Amino acid sequence: MKRLSILVVMFLLLFSSSFAGNVIVHKFNPKIPKIKGQMIITKPYKGSYFTAGNTVRIRWKAVGYIKNKCVSLSLYRQNHYVFKLTRKVCVNGFDWKIPTNFTAGQYKIKLVSEDGTITAYSSLFPIISSKPDLSVKRNDISITPTNPYMGDKITLNVRITNIGAAKAARSDAKITIKTPYGKTLKYDSLYIAPMSGLGGRYTIKLPLTLDKSRHGKYIVNVHLDYRKSLNEANWNNNKATFSFIAKPLPDLGVCIDANKRPRPFKKTTIRAYVINLGDAPSKPCNLVIAVQDDIYTTMHKYNFRIPAIMPHKIYSKAHVRYRWHDFSNKKKYFYAVIDSKKEVKEVSESNFASAYYYLTRPGGKHGEKNKVVCSWLSQYPVDKSVVGIK
Repeated sequence: MKRLSILVVMFLLLFSSSFAGNVIVHKFNPKIPKIKGQMIITKPYKGSYFTAGNTVRIRWKAVGYIKNKCVSLSLYRQNHYVFKLTRKVCVNGFDWKIPTNFTAGQYKIKLVSEDGTITAYSSLFPIISSKPDLSVKRNDISITPTNPYMGDKITLNVRITNIGAAKAARSDAKITIKTPYGKTLKYDSLYIAPMSGLGGRYTIKLPLTLDKSRHGKYIVNVHLDYRKSLNEANWNNNKATFSFIAKPLPDLGVCIDANKRPRPFKKTTIRAYVINLGDAPSKPCNLVIAVQDDIYTTMHKYNFRIPAIMPHKIYSKAHVRYRWHDFSNKKKYFYAVIDSKKEVKEVSESNFASAYYYLTRPGGKHGEKNKVVCSWLSQYPVDKSVVGIK
């Protein structure tokens, strides 16, 4: 076995040596593809701004392999095409003179290689008019307080900015306000103070009292320099519209039983009815029912805690059982006062109702039981059905 292994090894050595002179070697030279380069706009710098009439220096550089370095340049306002600055330029720079009457705004440069394979954009840069240019936007209009209720006193704030390069002289503004009840309020000749160029500001503060009987949407229209006394670069940014909602309020009223003629030494039930006449839920508040034998005696007061009442609903659980100790035929007084501690913001504060009666002698009539006196009805007795009391 050992001899066989030696013979095999010797045979392999002889076989390999006989073919050693016929080895063919091939050279491998792979073609490495060139990576496509890119172009970067270096000017205008980020944060640059220009005034109409001045020159914008546009510069760019190539990074990596670029076969043809000729490019075209176009101007965009935000993302909207304006016009082509040049169709072909083969150096790394171009100067563009801004027309003196050019529209102010945010602009950028678009670069495209001649073969269309490379595109580059500059950062946004503002172009400012060489004339005064008053500007107002929806976000420049506000009210204080920001969430008013009907009947509130508020301040309308209008912030004006001169985005032009030139100083703006004194001018006027006009404001119209469409109310929820269909009436339009007009305020003309509102003073606008002189402003410096490049961001000078002035704020109009207009005090207003909202209608106490209506809630809903108010629409505000602002028109700056409506007489066109300034030679502005752009008249299209002198108008803005703003709207706000005046929220509804509860309106608590109270009714007290009328014609409940008491008898001597007998208990009489005196009931008060609290009604929310408004369009918003009320908050919990205090109710006072008072009884007085006559105007010279001590008044007996009874306090109740009334829960929140939904719009146009009635609370009728507050009542007093009172025993009379007088045989005289003098007037007897009943009173009811709702929200006596002023805990609820309301449309109106007519929260007092009163009634007076003569004591009925034994055997006399008790009077009608379906009458009430209400705080908002001039204290005259009315049928319960008139105010929705069952």
